[in-house]
Amino acid sequence: MLTGSVPESLLQIMTLKNLDISFNQLEGNISLLNQSKSQVDVNAIWNSLNGTLQLYGMKSTLPLLDCASNMTCGYSKDENFDFAINAGGLVYHGTSVTYDADSETTSVYVAPSNKWTMSSSGGTKLLTSSGQIIGANDSFPLLSARQALSSLRYLGLGMENGAYTVELQFAEIGFGDGTVGRRYFDVYIQDVLVLRNFDIQKTATGSNRAITLSFPANVSNNILNIHFFWAGKGTCCIPDGYQDYGALVSAIHVYSGFSPTNNANGHSSRKTAIVASTCVGAVVLLAIILFLLFQGQQWTSRSQKYNKDQTGFTSFEGTPVLFSLSDMQKATNRFHAENKLGEGGFGSVYKGLLPDDSYVAVKVLSVGSRQGQQEFMNEVKLITAVQHRNLVKLKGCCLEGGQAILVYEYLENSSLDKILFDNFPKCLDWGTRFEIILGVARGIVYLHEECQIPIIHRDIKASNILLDTNLKPKIADFGLARLFTEDASHVTTKIAGTRGYMAPEYAVRGKLTVKADVYSFGVLVLEIVSGRRNQDSKESEEKEFLIDWAWSLHEQNGVLGIVDPLLGEYPEDEVLQTVHVALLCVLPTAQMRPTMSRVISMLLRDIELIPLPAKPDYIGDSMWEHNYRTQKETISSSLQDSSVYSSSTILSEKSLL
Repeated sequence: MLTGSVPESLLQIMTLKNLDISFNQLEGNISLLNQSKSQVDVNAIWNSLNGTLQLYGMKSTLPLLDCASNMTCGYSKDENFDFAINAGGLVYHGTSVTYDADSETTSVYVAPSNKWTMSSSGGTKLLTSSGQIIGANDSFPLLSARQALSSLRYLGLGMENGAYTVELQFAEIGFGDGTVGRRYFDVYIQDVLVLRNFDIQKTATGSNRAITLSFPANVSNNILNIHFFWAGKGTCCIPDGYQDYGALVSAIHVYSGFSPTNNANGHSSRKTAIVASTCVGAVVLLAIILFLLFQGQQWTSRSQKYNKDQTGFTSFEGTPVLFSLSDMQKATNRFHAENKLGEGGFGSVYKGLLPDDSYVAVKVLSVGSRQGQQEFMNEVKLITAVQHRNLVKLKGCCLEGGQAILVYEYLENSSLDKILFDNFPKCLDWGTRFEIILGVARGIVYLHEECQIPIIHRDIKASNILLDTNLKPKIADFGLARLFTEDASHVTTKIAGTRGYMAPEYAVRGKLTVKADVYSFGVLVLEIVSGRRNQDSKESEEKEFLIDWAWSLHEQNGVLGIVDPLLGEYPEDEVLQTVHVALLCVLPTAQMRPTMSRVISMLLRDIELIPLPAKPDYIGDSMWEHNYRTQKETISSSLQDSSVYSSSTILSEKSLL
């Protein structure tokens, strides 16, 4: 996440055309960008900026939103309880609803009513249809649409908190029924995925056909967030210059499911509500006072203990459940050895049982752990904000008496390394392995591209992939995750990861980008296909390092030789495709590796495979062997990490050079 002021160096970039600095914590005056030497299309929404900016393509200055943590955003809270948008079109007066115009081509637009704002990235395009849209409401013909090649977001501003219905209207007017083009995208409402790989054409049974989908939404912070995201699937850039891909929406209608407290007749209802709530509040306050007096010193002592330990949790949204130390002791039978699931660099992990009979994984930060208080706080903040079906869910935490504990959901089938490498009684068939690969990939894509604040995990490995009852994968251990921005590729002071999974540029130079996770994912895929670790000294010299061996087999057209002999029958073409993608991921040069979105698209055969180059002069773990041979610090325990919710080894940069 970017902080500070907008860099003046941006003024000197002659070729700058698009600048997206949205959803950061930038401060100060942005008017200086008016002095830019080039015409720039700017998206600066959701910052703490002030001033005005002459946006490219606009006839007048557009007030910037002030969307800092105070959520002022230039609007009045609780004043908005419905709005409608004619995406890509002009104002349209329907029978009962008036749809606001949304026809600007800039990357950010604020409606004149201040009820909503639009922001897009990757380029925006307005589509219109001259024909009839089958199934469209007579009062609204649905002849326009807004398309974004990467991300399209609409925010309802100043919403009165409560329950709403979000009505989304679609019509595929970019691709005709006779074309081979396919459009897939995801839809999030309040950061919750409501549509995955949505295909308008398929759902509506054809092009130029209307479809309306409704979703419930709850507003608790006066903001309604509707996000359309293209994850790289479907038709892209074929033929050259053909850009009818990405998210597409024709209209949005949001309305409340309650009686607004602020209505056209004035503020009498709000005043009544205030008086009533004041009376009720007085009664409640009296009850609380009596309760506090009754509790006496017990409550006072406990609150004093928590006040100091929990500093920092009140500064961000989504605070996890705070457990007491006694709660954790009861859940784990005083951290009894029989409940111990494992131990890693972070500390010990125990199986716990909460009073509601739900099992949890209790991760205790050891006193001597290299992961300190600040790292612990970062992990809590990150995991609380990040929710995805392929990511381990944080249920709560404990900070009491100097003890730091994380409480995760409990996954019944332990970790992937236990099943792959430890003689698990049931061998995973190919279908299950492929679904695990896809699930992990989707989790990483979410971290890299779909989070409001992108995250680099830094330690994707088999022991950090947990499996639920149905063997669905979830990525664990975000203690090493790092917030980043595109221009924040830099040399780190600490190298955090596990031998054999770390990308060369990260392990040797400390350069951290999302491509480090791509490399680790490639190693993991090879392990899943082969059923063995990435390094095995018991194997012959040719097979000791898995990446080297895979490349050698590829050059000999014998890739299937890497397949786990216990696998049984499997689709050869799918395995070949999967190994091909894995080898792309472990290329030694970060720029040559695909993004995780393209990885998924290639695995699902939505796009063509990127050709593999010739085997690099140095590749894979043979290079690691040279770099680590003389190290005094023992890190082999990372390969045999027994912790189900393990932390990785953290190495100083100096020790690697």
